[in-house]
Amino acid sequence: MVAREFSLGEINVSSNLYYALMKKERWKDLLDSNKRPKLRKQMIEKAVRSLKMQANVVCQRTKRMFDDIEQAYRHSGYEVITFEAKLEERGLFGASQPFGIILFEVGLEFDPYLNAPVIPGSSVKGSVRSVWRALFGENEEDIEDYIFGGPQRMGVCMFHDGYPIEAGKNGYLLYPDVLTPHYMKEGRDILKEHEAEPSPLVYLTVAPKTVFKFIIAIPKDIDKKSRSMIRKAVLETLRLGIGGKTNIGYGRFSLRSLHMEVSR
Repeated sequence: MVAREFSLGEINVSSNLYYALMKKERWKDLLDSNKRPKLRKQMIEKAVRSLKMQANVVCQRTKRMFDDIEQAYRHSGYEVITFEAKLEERGLFGASQPFGIILFEVGLEFDPYLNAPVIPGSSVKGSVRSVWRALFGENEEDIEDYIFGGPQRMGVCMFHDGYPIEAGKNGYLLYPDVLTPHYMKEGRDILKEHEAEPSPLVYLTVAPKTVFKFIIAIPKDIDKKSRSMIRKAVLETLRLGIGGKTNIGYGRFSLRSLHMEVSR
């Protein structure tokens, strides 16, 4: 069983944000365009600072979880590919997810049980598959369906969620960011040019330099060619990025380590 215990005094960021909104009915400030910017600033500072204070505890817990997962896969007869990678810039994963979206209008993938940002395995799989197609094209369609799945079969590889194992820049796991839309205000589109004006929107991202760990489980009898292709696709995926805003550098990783081990 994967341990997801909390230490005494640890603050769950997800619960704490919503408690702060409900306390003294602060959520009403979201409905007031004059009070909303101040409330968002306070809430984003609360989230970023509270997770920084407990970053070591969170990362130690994710490391223990990965140890349990690796052991479980090996006992099940799988080969385990593990790789650690450092975010070069901020990471935006799951912008439409519930965490933070009520407050900031932009969400973030966040595991409330591990109290940590997360990159879903489905996102990793989708990114790797997209890069696979760009690298190998339709010539390797049969191998692609074997690895990732297709209309007639399930894929043999399992892509696990990625979690931080080391805090990022200045010890942070979460980092504030800002969008400045000009043609939207208070949730409505602005269609007339003379009415357009900058409307800064602060939201949460994953801190740059955060180190994530990933696991891909593959059958131990998979052929050498497929192993090599998976490795190449993973490396290129990290370089190109995972998640949102990769075209401006978000979600891009530098590889720190990669291990492919055969179960015994």
